[in-house]
Amino acid sequence: MKTNLKLLALSTTLLGAAMIPHVASAQSILTVDVDKVYSDSAAGKSGVSQIQAKYTQRDQSLGQALQTAQTAFNTKIQAAQKTLGPNGDFSKLPPADQKGLSDAQDNYNRARQQYGAIKEEEQEVFQYVQQQILQKVVPITESIRSQRKAQAILVRGSVLAADPSADVTAQVISQLDAQFTTPLIVPPQQPAPGAAPVAPAATAPASGKKVDR
Repeated sequence: MKTNLKLLALSTTLLGAAMIPHVASAQSILTVDVDKVYSDSAAGKSGVSQIQAKYTQRDQSLGQALQTAQTAFNTKIQAAQKTLGPNGDFSKLPPADQKGLSDAQDNYNRARQQYGAIKEEEQEVFQYVQQQILQKVVPITESIRSQRKAQAILVRGSVLAADPSADVTAQVISQLDAQFTTPLIVPPQQPAPGAAPVAPAATAPASGKKVDR
């Protein structure tokens, strides 16, 4: 379930830089707060809500399993150190104690891998939601730039200072909400090496319902 993070990074770069012609004056520059678009738009809120509904319970369950496994492993280590001393050789433990320590370590490593995997998957889904939003935002900002006869729209976080009156974030969010409210949270599967490419999933139709975080 690997999302094309290079495309997300490239799209962000295009929004902030590649659309910029030679800038002649400060008055011709507009800005947009992309982070605010992600957090305040209907699509952004829907994405967060969907992710929370899908992952929160599993996060908590795997997190608790990790904590339990870590506690059990630490308990085995502390017991061994009491027997051998803080710098003792664990290979000198009785076989049963060695097995107990090894099993506890295996359980801890397995729980840590499982928790790390679910957090990585959740992050990839979040980035996929942002990617879908950004794909809609790019043409919206170009339309606003053209209507305002501006030379460029910069990402707000990429500039040190900007005139608040040049910020078009609210306008971008308004137009985005009218077009796109419900992103997908299942990234398209990447084709196996040598396999025919899989067509990208279609964008979910707009529901018109704004979901609060």
